[in-house]
Amino acid sequence: MFVQKSITGIESLYDVSSSGINLKLRLTSEGKPLERDMLPGIVFNYPLNVGTQWRDSVSTSMLKSYDPRARDIRETIELDVSVQSINETVRIPFGKFKNCIRTFATGNKHVQKGQYAYQPDMNITVEITRWYAPGVGLIKETQIENTGILQYPTASLVKTLTRFQESG
Repeated sequence: MFVQKSITGIESLYDVSSSGINLKLRLTSEGKPLERDMLPGIVFNYPLNVGTQWRDSVSTSMLKSYDPRARDIRETIELDVSVQSINETVRIPFGKFKNCIRTFATGNKHVQKGQYAYQPDMNITVEITRWYAPGVGLIKETQIENTGILQYPTASLVKTLTRFQESG
């Protein structure tokens, strides 16, 4: 079991086996399981070759309406994930990393929210690209959530590594 701690105090617990690396649990800084957060899932399926594929899921978190009558969209989206590169060089403000693994995940879901104009039916799409550096782990992630509906504009997020401390 490996533990990764974020600057906000959230701890992610990972299990490594001969079949891959899996996220098992995420805990708050108080040690309580996160409730409406990323679901446990596969980080990597072995072997790590370009084209290796697996299924995972994510909970939307950024789709917010301009209309105060409409609720934010919180849906679990099934993802198709694949390894796109195993030798990429990535530059982020923290530094330059070689031989990175890049994964791409995409998924969509039709959601029937209601009969009112402020809460229409929609097709939600999610795209996530992640870069992992050898000996470090996740160094960059981009996530895009889209509904194609005016009330819920496309939302995007970029996260990068800002600090790294080796354990031991």
